[in-house]
Amino acid sequence: MFRRIPIAGFVSLIAIATTASAQQATLSRSQVQSTELERPAELQVQAPADSTILKARSTEALLRQRPVQKRMTIQSVRAQPIVQLKQGTADMRPVLQNPASPINVAQRLRTAPQLATVQADTFEVAEIPEGIVVRQFLAYQLQPGACTDPGKRRTVESKGVECFTRKTDSQRKAGFADSADQARYVADPAARSRAIAASDRAVAEQQAEIDSDIAQLRQSLSGPGRAQIVAQVGEAEANRLAALSDEQLQAEMLGRAEVAIEEVMFVPNLEAQDLRIKAQPTFGKAVRPPRADFELVKAAIDRDAIDARVLAAGGVEAESSPPAPSRPTDLRTVPTRPQGMTDFQANPALDITQDIAIDREIYLTGFTLGRSHEWRRRVSITVAWCLLGCKRTYYVEPYAGFGYGFGLRLPLQMDGTWRYSHQNRQEKAYFIPEFKPINANTQQYAAAGLPSAQRFDGQELVAEAQAYAGVVYKLTGNWQGNIGVDVGVDLTDRLPDPFRNGQFTPPAPGQTTPPVTRTIDQVDLLLGRAQFGPVGAKVHPAIKMELFSEGLQFSLSDHVANKLTPMNQSGKAYSVAVNDNHYSRFSVSDPVYNLGFQMTPGLVGRVYVDIAVWSHHWDWPVWFPQLKVQLPPNGVDFTCHAGTTCGHQYKLRADHWRPAPRANATTRPARTNPPARTNPPARANPPARATPEVQPQRVSPTRAPARTTPD
Repeated sequence: MFRRIPIAGFVSLIAIATTASAQQATLSRSQVQSTELERPAELQVQAPADSTILKARSTEALLRQRPVQKRMTIQSVRAQPIVQLKQGTADMRPVLQNPASPINVAQRLRTAPQLATVQADTFEVAEIPEGIVVRQFLAYQLQPGACTDPGKRRTVESKGVECFTRKTDSQRKAGFADSADQARYVADPAARSRAIAASDRAVAEQQAEIDSDIAQLRQSLSGPGRAQIVAQVGEAEANRLAALSDEQLQAEMLGRAEVAIEEVMFVPNLEAQDLRIKAQPTFGKAVRPPRADFELVKAAIDRDAIDARVLAAGGVEAESSPPAPSRPTDLRTVPTRPQGMTDFQANPALDITQDIAIDREIYLTGFTLGRSHEWRRRVSITVAWCLLGCKRTYYVEPYAGFGYGFGLRLPLQMDGTWRYSHQNRQEKAYFIPEFKPINANTQQYAAAGLPSAQRFDGQELVAEAQAYAGVVYKLTGNWQGNIGVDVGVDLTDRLPDPFRNGQFTPPAPGQTTPPVTRTIDQVDLLLGRAQFGPVGAKVHPAIKMELFSEGLQFSLSDHVANKLTPMNQSGKAYSVAVNDNHYSRFSVSDPVYNLGFQMTPGLVGRVYVDIAVWSHHWDWPVWFPQLKVQLPPNGVDFTCHAGTTCGHQYKLRADHWRPAPRANATTRPARTNPPARTNPPARANPPARATPEVQPQRVSPTRAPARTTPD
């Protein structure tokens, strides 16, 4: 049983599929060319029992066993390339636009009928309950001389079809030690020696077999079998073939090989459930805390403590009702006997405005994202070494089940202003938030309440791939095999900018990170173990990804008015109530960061097959349907990252209403309270403010000369 592989893993596997290796494959050909390639019965892949497509010998038989909900042809997919999944969408355009896709190779070959015959090709998308199955098939045969004539060969290869190339013994052996030969290179000297020895044995056995077949062809060209050959290819072609050397005849027969390729991908409907990053299991985990009042911020507690000390020392609480006649010292003017009705005056209206800065807080929300894919590519090459007989089939099938896992932690910075006014006998208060996503450091993660063991050097992103991968192959004689590899790779430190080392600034609402395309050549999902001598493969993961934000909001809970307001605009003034004691009491909590995650998983396979002294090499990039997933998934709004503070509560009132020390003066003494700030200790470097979208204009306070009865 294989272990699962990281994202990089699945990309590699695709590369493997490009190989054309040998076996006496069941090509499912009848009188009419089939459009599927079956795995020979004696070959078995080592895939988990719950894999969707990998164990089946026949894709068509597999689909007959599943309730297919919809089938889409190439025409319908090109007309509507977006396929809806239960979670997100799958965009088929990366598959359709990939030059290496079999359907596109077939299209190009059809433009050169003098060089190749496309015997069959098909493309379909089948929707089953588990997800979508994408299947492509191509069968073709090159015309005589297409690979032996240099000009024709260049044209054929420009269509995406590689010809076999003759290699000398020294060239073949040198490839195993040359890092530039990325498919064949074996870094470990001992493993390299074993691969060269196996290659030597295979070349000797296959060459003897081919020499026997070519000798039989020569007998047919000059003996009783010539009439049958002439009937098939004509007198002139029979004469041309008879004049060729043995080596040239081998090249001709290889060039006329019948080639069949089938590639199948599976993309699941749903994200992995309860995904945990193996190395960092808590990374990106979001929680929904119980609905309860959050603790008061320290600044509010400190202000209340200062007020309590003032009162304990004999201070005077500010009054909001007319003073009693027994307290003439609180009046602004000395009372005199009224001389008439015109001498009675209403108490002057208060004119108070004050801004109190809300200290900066760090919130943290998070997501985990993972989805498992499956892929396989079958290649069958059938060579008629005797032209009309001696058919030998070479078969290879690389396959992979791979899953990727992403953990995202999205740090959000929040500060703002509590704005109070008492004007025109009306008392009002507002909270003006300033918030944005940031690339947080370890200190800021600590400020969010995250335990030290979970800060991970301030990373915002971790990525890993999990996969099981393998290759089954069969050449002529006894050359057949099956290898399976279990790989797990941490991709975080291999990501390019802007995600290098997992450090990046999450996009603000309306923004998109620069798109990233990366093939991770340092990672071979087959761990260098798929070097069998005559057949070898490497699979490198690849990825295209970008993030975009469609919204960021917090919840504002007004505990005075018992009202919940979503705050989705930084810099906008949100009304909060004031109670009879002139306090506003509110909480800021539940950060909701709507993130769009667009990713195109892929593989780059590097494969070679040696048939005696003739070598075939492929570098085949494979791109899966582009996945576009909206986070939070299923419309569920996650609140905050596990282990962090999910909300803060504030209790604020203007300095005018705070108690002042008792004094004997006729007017109230100047206040000695600390500056109006929610966190009394002044910061050496006050936080910079983002420009608000809506900036309410502050009204300069106009103080009455002396305080009389308040409103």
